[in-house]
Amino acid sequence: SSTTAVTSYGQRVYTLDSTGNTIWRWNASGVTLNAPANYLKTPLDLSKAVALAIDASVYIGINDGRLIKLLSGQVEPWNAATIDPPLTSISHLWTSAEATSLVVSDPANKRVVLFNKDGSLAKQISSPAFESPSAAWVDTAKNQLFILDAGRVLRVDLSSS
Repeated sequence: SSTTAVTSYGQRVYTLDSTGNTIWRWNASGVTLNAPANYLKTPLDLSKAVALAIDASVYIGINDGRLIKLLSGQVEPWNAATIDPPLTSISHLWTSAEATSLVVSDPANKRVVLFNKDGSLAKQISSPAFESPSAAWVDTAKNQLFILDAGRVLRVDLSSS
């Protein structure tokens, strides 16, 4: 197995195994995790999957720019809005049950893209100062986006951007 990404939701931990073409779900029991169970109900080609986020639905980022949404281990019909330029390299995804967006790091295009949960575009954030924004997450209480970019963390106020 080859763990490519990890995230948690409630008392569970999810790991993306791109070599094994699966997502493993681990249930927490006290301070330990029980044996993992295969989350997927139908086979998927995850060999190029690189990122994972969860808010009740599970989102998978593929390194060619595709996004897949799952619910209860099955693919859900969900299409991210067409954007210009299109996503070409996803390095990180982030969302939470409290968040209104799925945050996508697109280092090849030097930007972070926020999609609403219905797949529509919320906003694209780019800057000439970006070198390679490899990860991003939101402080939902303060409505601030944090971006990991070339060894530094940048902050963007989402209420004014």
